[in-house]
Amino acid sequence: MKPLIATHVKYYHLCRRKLWLFDRDVWMEHTSEAVAAGELLHLTAYPQRAERYREISIGGSKVDF
Repeated sequence: MKPLIATHVKYYHLCRRKLWLFDRDVWMEHTSEAVAAGELLHLTAYPQRAERYREISIGGSKVDF
């Protein structure tokens, strides 16, 4: 049994079909330009943030704090 992570909860409230696909490792967004832009923003913006802000890993999830 896989551990329950924050993404499961988010997808449960957002779309139960998306949760089902995510839980079974079915990924369709790897070709999305919006996802690629978000990843690029994450990689370029976060190192420049103030030191008081950080990203916390909890299980398989990351939370911006």
